[in-house]
Amino acid sequence: MSTVSRKNNHSVSKLLVHLVFVAKYRHSVISETVWASIGRGFDLASKRFGLNILEANHDTDHVHLVVEYSPSISVSKMVNALKGNSSRLVRKDCGQELLTKLWGSAFWSPSYFASSCGGAPIETLKLYVQSQQISKIRPEGRDF
Repeated sequence: MSTVSRKNNHSVSKLLVHLVFVAKYRHSVISETVWASIGRGFDLASKRFGLNILEANHDTDHVHLVVEYSPSISVSKMVNALKGNSSRLVRKDCGQELLTKLWGSAFWSPSYFASSCGGAPIETLKLYVQSQQISKIRPEGRDF
């Protein structure tokens, strides 16, 4: 993975999230043709929201993504864009293939899994924060 941080006018960030999307009813509908359409949908959302998909892979009923994103976008907004664009393209491009396995307009289950991921393990971060110089004067009412 890239170690380069994202630089904006007022922030420097390195935000990564691991996402998992499941096909509706957890049906095995992700063939290579469907995966190609899903990928085009992900690309459209990535360009629109300035996302960087570092890794993407799939099984027959779900996909995994590792996405680098800006602090100005929420994870739920990113998920809605990725799922919405890919669902629309899959239904348009592969509608006949999906006809017997899915019905209605949805391709994805409404839920998703999201987990932050980054460079350092949590124990390392805790030690780093604990090692910072402690001020001799504490704000009133604060128990640090």
